[in-house]
Amino acid sequence: NAFGVDREFLARELGFDGVTSNSIDATCDRDFVVEFLMWNTMLLTHLSQLAEDLIITNLLKGVTIDDAYATGSSLMPQKKNPDALELLRGKAGIALGRAVGLTATLKGLPRAYNKDLQEDKIPLFEGVDTVKDCLAIATGVIATMKLNPEMLMKALCPEMLATDLADYLVRKGVPFRETHHIRYGDIYLYICVCVVVVVVVVV
Repeated sequence: NAFGVDREFLARELGFDGVTSNSIDATCDRDFVVEFLMWNTMLLTHLSQLAEDLIITNLLKGVTIDDAYATGSSLMPQKKNPDALELLRGKAGIALGRAVGLTATLKGLPRAYNKDLQEDKIPLFEGVDTVKDCLAIATGVIATMKLNPEMLMKALCPEMLATDLADYLVRKGVPFRETHHIRYGDIYLYICVCVVVVVVVVV
């Protein structure tokens, strides 16, 4: 550089891994922001999926959401709306918008610094704040919710074992291509009879 600055020494003092080999690239690179926003999006997407699972399970009365994370209905006071989970579910789309928006800004820029790059601050800072809040809320929901084993068992249905029954038939010599033709009721009845026989023999 023109001023004789020891860049390696300066980098060490500032805790950097090293110096940049291309100053033009260094001034315009925002890969680290986009990468953070992408990981931010993935994390919030998984939280959104978890929230949806819990919303459905709450609807089936399989879990009870703590009052701190739910509200009553003005029309039906006995109803408990999982507001915190619904808000968590909605954050994934916003996070994806931030990542796509900044990437769209970057794709049209020439190398070196451009004022457009100032637009990286809002999605970055909002992304940090949002993910911290969402993790805190998700942690609170999970830590305080109560499972209702009886309702969870009630939500189970025999159809959930369809693949297991198909595998069972294959092990008994039935070609897999034929297993889907066999009526589920026949298989279920057969297994029930087998269970009864085993119980009788054991007793």
